Amino acid sequence: MIISLSLALLLAGCEKPPLEEAITGQIRDMADAVEGRSARGVNRHIAEHFSLDHSGHEMNREEARRMMMAIFMRHRNISVRLTNIRVEPDPGSQHQARARFNALVTGGSGGILPDTAQLYRVDTDWERI
Repeated sequence: MIISLSLALLLAGCEKPPLEEAITGQIRDMADAVEGRSARGVNRHIAEHFSLDHSGHEMNREEARRMMMAIFMRHRNISVRLTNIRVEPDPGSQHQARARFNALVTGGSGGILPDTAQLYRVDTDWERI
């Protein structure tokens, strides 16, 4: 399953890390927020103009937040494992890039084995604002 996202990268402080490093860190922060069941932690990295193509339906930021909350209610334990994170800066912009990665997401009710598991190939667009 391929997920396509449009995100904005929000960075604080005067000294900005290289774009690739910043985006990789934000992706990892979002995965940590999902594991911590924090929709707010994920949403703080998502742009107002966010869009997600989910099974042929275009989701906005609020719809994505509601979907996340439903998943959190359904699964007591959520695990996210990221692999193959690749960030490609836009050659025409110092502030935009595309990031692609795999996310193995599992959810369960607290038993030894997860109740569900899904591998996502994620394709995202980022903008440093």
